[in-house]
Amino acid sequence: EECRSYIESRYRVKKDKWSRALAGLSRGSVQTSVIGMTHPDLYGYLGLFSGFMRRISESDHEKNKHLDAVRDPEQFVKDFRVFFRSIGDCENETQLGRFMEDDAYLKHVGLFDSPVHTRITYPGMRHEWACWRRAIIDFAQLIFRA
Repeated sequence: EECRSYIESRYRVKKDKWSRALAGLSRGSVQTSVIGMTHPDLYGYLGLFSGFMRRISESDHEKNKHLDAVRDPEQFVKDFRVFFRSIGDCENETQLGRFMEDDAYLKHVGLFDSPVHTRITYPGMRHEWACWRRAIIDFAQLIFRA
């Protein structure tokens, strides 16, 4: 709320959900999921860079209540135009296992092959800025389409 209010009060920006994106890298991707999925009225585009959607585990529903948005794929596709996930595939990428768990979860709920979901792995990259630079470039190309 503070960041959005600050930006909107100081810069000439559009203030509708289709003019707002939220992205996070590493553990910030979890916050992106929580905030974005809990407030689909505020954000139309979500980006998770080298991260994951869930706080602890799928079985801990109270800590992952934001995933209710993912459990209804038809509504999710109406709420978001882009749901971007990316990660490096280097064997020492620290979050690759959790990323793959999210793949399985999205397949389970029927969102993996949806038109809004984009999943990219960067060959030979790991949990570092080089990977995240590639991610923001790819994400930006999706959210700034005409």
